[in-house]
Amino acid sequence: MSNDDESVADLRKLQETAHASQRYAEKKRNFYERIDRYLVWSSGVIAGAAGFSAIAEAPSGLTAGVAFVSAATSFLAPKIREIRTYNAHTYADYKRIAFEAEQAAKNDPDRTARLKSLYGLHERLLDLDKEPGPGGPEG
Repeated sequence: MSNDDESVADLRKLQETAHASQRYAEKKRNFYERIDRYLVWSSGVIAGAAGFSAIAEAPSGLTAGVAFVSAATSFLAPKIREIRTYNAHTYADYKRIAFEAEQAAKNDPDRTARLKSLYGLHERLLDLDKEPGPGGPEG
């Protein structure tokens, strides 16, 4: 295998790694998207139930309990949305790295250009892998 082939193979390997991370981020994004939709829907239903129990003059403990559950789901929704948005951005970042690795393997004119692309993309991939995500440590 020539040096040119090795740099192309290394870019292809980086592309595969980015694709695997992209698929994982996509699964997480889809999971939190479903939770987000469920929370919004259930928060509305529970708030309606609290209003209905107040109108129906249900015991105040029941009305307060239902209102508390509605407030709790409303409290969780922004955090879930933040996690979902983070995973959507992470998914797009991994997808972009994979695309750029593929383009560098196909189009970079020589080994030096391919290695420069490889090192830059590898650094971006490592930085993305180390990113703490929502609620993680700053810095």
